[in-house]
Amino acid sequence: GKVFCGWVCPQNSYFEFLENIHKAIKKRFPLYRKSQLLQKTLDFTLTCIFAGITSWNINRYFVGLNPIFQSYIIIFPFLFFLLLVHFFKHKFCKNACPLGIFQNSLQDNLSLHISYDAKRQNKPCGVCYACEKACYVNIDIKKPFFQPDCTLCGACIDACSQVYKNKKSSPLLGFSFKKKANSGLDKLGLNQKMK
Repeated sequence: GKVFCGWVCPQNSYFEFLENIHKAIKKRFPLYRKSQLLQKTLDFTLTCIFAGITSWNINRYFVGLNPIFQSYIIIFPFLFFLLLVHFFKHKFCKNACPLGIFQNSLQDNLSLHISYDAKRQNKPCGVCYACEKACYVNIDIKKPFFQPDCTLCGACIDACSQVYKNKKSSPLLGFSFKKKANSGLDKLGLNQKMK
């Protein structure tokens, strides 16, 4: 499945890095937690720094070029990185990333996925929403419908494990290869056509 997206892709790794920074700051500063402007400003500042470092490193491959060409080599990667990471975010993953589109077309019921134990007796899931809060792609993984945007990062599994840490029962979420409930694509027969 999309293990590459959740565990290797540099763009998603950067998003997780940003999320970890936000969580650390939100715990200490209530004002930051409430202010979207402060969060977006920090996002933009960090992205500009990383975009500058990335474009400068790319420019190091072309030492000795005419300064005009070197300025293009610095400016275009900087703008590309800034647009891709700060403005497009997961829209790029859904609509333009060739590897993501290829992986979506190859997924079926036997691909690695995050499974939700919906059949468990005695109140299978509370209302903590820890898995939804942990997901930086904003997915409700408990829904049985096919989740093409899930990157299999496992953040929701970790959140669920934290909730069930002091309870006798095991967490409701986990990685699985087992056949899950019919997904939307399978019901329509689309996934085989996409392959």
